[in-house]
Amino acid sequence: MASALRGSSRSAFELSKGGARLKIYDILTIPLIYRTAQVVLAPGMRRIVTARLRQVLERVPAQNRILDVGCGPSSWLSPLGMQPVGLDVSHPYTVNYRAAGGTCVTASACEMPFGPESFDLVVSVALLHHLPDTLARHAVKEMVRVTRPGGTVVVFDPVLPASAFLRPLPYALCKLDRGNFIRKEADQRARILAPFDWHIQRFSHSYLGTEGLMCTLRRG
Repeated sequence: MASALRGSSRSAFELSKGGARLKIYDILTIPLIYRTAQVVLAPGMRRIVTARLRQVLERVPAQNRILDVGCGPSSWLSPLGMQPVGLDVSHPYTVNYRAAGGTCVTASACEMPFGPESFDLVVSVALLHHLPDTLARHAVKEMVRVTRPGGTVVVFDPVLPASAFLRPLPYALCKLDRGNFIRKEADQRARILAPFDWHIQRFSHSYLGTEGLMCTLRRG
């Protein structure tokens, strides 16, 4: 379900989780294992999220300069015929991204090496739940900063079920996710996405009933 640990959250993760969990992250920097984990823990996610991205982006004005933040080994936008610049803190992922012919930067989502208003469209898929609140907020602010006026920011991230008791399987899968910061929708809205005025859609993003938020912001 999740993309790799991004940004300067890696140091926070090491302190909070210890060596055993860190080894899982190291293994998942191998692109084939990363993709296999997505299929096992969130079957159907790639198809469902890609379809939802297509619907959202059909309503977005034409984009020439596109950024995929926390791109992983390949962009979620590639099946849509887009060739964004990728950004990821994982060097193995950025190497794989470049090997496939893409342009990619190894850098933190919390400190992007781009000037203000550099892109028409900024997209991030399944990144924020790898970051504690302070870093997640900063990553969102960075996404907005590098988006030109009139441009669009699109962020997808999983959220916890409204009730663990009524939806035990999706809740358990969230707890198994290697991202340590899957939040309730209200917390995502109040602590991470505020103060920006997002259009937010909640939907099931896998065949196992896990849910996420597709958040769209048109920068004024």
